[in-house]
Amino acid sequence: MGKRLAEMLLDDDHEVTVLSRHPEKAPSGAIVVGSQRDAGIKKLSGVPFDMVVDFIAFDGQSSADAMDELSFKIYILISSTWMGRLGKNLKADQRIGLEDITEKKHLPIVTQQYLLGKLEAEGKVLDRYQKKKDAVILRLPILWGTHDPTGRIEFYLRRILDGYPIIRVNGGNNIPSMAWTEDISQAISLLIAKRAFGESPIWEGLTADQLTTKDIIATLAEGLGRELSTVDISTEDLQKAIPQYLEAEPLWMLEKQWPTGSNIFWHGGLQETRQSNWLKRVSRETVINRNLNDEKLRAKEIRFLRNL
Repeated sequence: MGKRLAEMLLDDDHEVTVLSRHPEKAPSGAIVVGSQRDAGIKKLSGVPFDMVVDFIAFDGQSSADAMDELSFKIYILISSTWMGRLGKNLKADQRIGLEDITEKKHLPIVTQQYLLGKLEAEGKVLDRYQKKKDAVILRLPILWGTHDPTGRIEFYLRRILDGYPIIRVNGGNNIPSMAWTEDISQAISLLIAKRAFGESPIWEGLTADQLTTKDIIATLAEGLGRELSTVDISTEDLQKAIPQYLEAEPLWMLEKQWPTGSNIFWHGGLQETRQSNWLKRVSRETVINRNLNDEKLRAKEIRFLRNL
């Protein structure tokens, strides 16, 4: 997403500096610093920026170092709306304290580590906001896009195209909170233009238009012009028969999160694109790469379905 945001800012005549380990991927027209994070921040120390958008601060020390070293009018830490999964009934723009962490044990270890690291980073930002009002948090949901490197869309497209039934976990009735890279980037650009980010310490990028997993799968099939065959299996039965499927299926664990008063779409005055429009587009534009591990999993799924 960082690349798309940089492209939009350049189109709006901003001067953009990109710090990245992969300078060859930076958009044309940007000032590029090709470096690891810490070394790159030191190179940029003292350079005056109107705004710093930090996509990769992973713990309290990394965010603190960036804020101490860099010169800016406002710093934006990119965090995750998954922070709400650390506890119950947590809002997407709510400050989370240690006393709110009640659900950590239900998350995979890697997810726990990621969220707790972001929680540390958020704490440093909120401490600074109280003192200077020049550092804020932007929590984003899981992002989709036409060039999504995660393989989430490919997971479903492979199964739609092979003609065998797709397993829907618990009927696919959950509503995963998702957003599209293009829409999020545009909303951020609008808020930057309005100089509005300093008005709230925590922002979020949840969309109002959200679909169930079963509707997401059906819309992808519609975009491909393919007939869709599905079988609904419970998590309990899958845990017994193909536990790997629960590990690989991208959306079944995700739950709906509601936009708040600190929503970037509302404040930016942007109506996000309908999810179904994006899904049909990516179903046609996504390049499906070979994935041997997923092919092995799919073979297990098909054997399981034949024995039902």
